[in-house]
Amino acid sequence: MSHHTQGNLTAECMDVIHRFYRALDACDYEALVAQMTPDGVWERQGKVLRGRAAVREAISKRGAGVVTAHLVQDLVVDRKDAYSAEASMYVAVLRHESDEAPALPVPTPPIRVVQLVRDSLVLTDEGWRIAHKSAKAIFRSGPAH
Repeated sequence: MSHHTQGNLTAECMDVIHRFYRALDACDYEALVAQMTPDGVWERQGKVLRGRAAVREAISKRGAGVVTAHLVQDLVVDRKDAYSAEASMYVAVLRHESDEAPALPVPTPPIRVVQLVRDSLVLTDEGWRIAHKSAKAIFRSGPAH
């Protein structure tokens, strides 16, 4: 594998993370799971999804009327060693729901949640991929749960 500098590592890991959220918001679930390792883990909505098939199955249950935007901010990447890195970021989530796929644009909803997201990334033959993703809500609209 080629030598990766810190600059390349940061840019490459950021690209994978941004592609993950762009694919999620575009409902392109094949592109989303491609950003994860084959055995990657996503702690999502109280469930632990293990592997690309489990992730694909869980997110494909989103209704056709769901429109989301995941706004990634303050993304920081730290190298652990030559083949692993840790990333953290804030993600603000906007979500619109209707019975069927709406025409865009939809009215801007309030920010539903702001999460502190932590990703563990590993360097694979495919490039950097997300091996583990978890999130902790920092702000949530409505009463705290």
